[in-house]
Amino acid sequence: MTVLQLQKASDFRVAQDQARDIADRLSYAFLLNSSVQRNGERVTAEEIRTLTAELEQTLGGVYSLLSSELQLPLVTLIMQQMQQAKRLPKLPDGKVKPSIVTGLQALGRGQDRNKLRAFIDDLSVLGEEAIQRILNEHDYADRLAASHGIDTGGLLKSREQQAQEQQAQEAQMQQAQMMDMAKGAVPKVAEQAMAAMQQ
Repeated sequence: MTVLQLQKASDFRVAQDQARDIADRLSYAFLLNSSVQRNGERVTAEEIRTLTAELEQTLGGVYSLLSSELQLPLVTLIMQQMQQAKRLPKLPDGKVKPSIVTGLQALGRGQDRNKLRAFIDDLSVLGEEAIQRILNEHDYADRLAASHGIDTGGLLKSREQQAQEQQAQEAQMQQAQMMDMAKGAVPKVAEQAMAAMQQ
């Protein structure tokens, strides 16, 4: 009894390689994580970020176009319909504005944090005084907390609280200056009185 052998393994291998090649290209096209991550024990986050950025640049225009031409108008229309049907409360004008985030921007808050830090590093060329003049520290703290996923309710002082504390500090400084002036004036008055008595 013998086993029938056709010796066709190499012929079938061509079709198998072609199918694998098509699957890999589709994975890259649809930004599947397995397609950008190389096989290995120590794959760094930077490698994946670089490969994903490369793919994003290739398809970024498509996502940006879809977000502005399709998704944003659709979200706006749905919000209006929900407000008319009383399923969504009337939002304050100018306070809430829908925004579509696509591509790498949507992958995580860590990206925002890295961009903020890079921006501040770039501004450091101007010098610390220039940064303090142009940077709104309160908004910077809010954005940094959001990039860490932290709710700042009650954590950060409001602008009103900061203004009140600054006014209280200024009032204390003025009182201290007046006290110093008064202390300096008492000896002078005493010296003048002594001089008048001696005359």
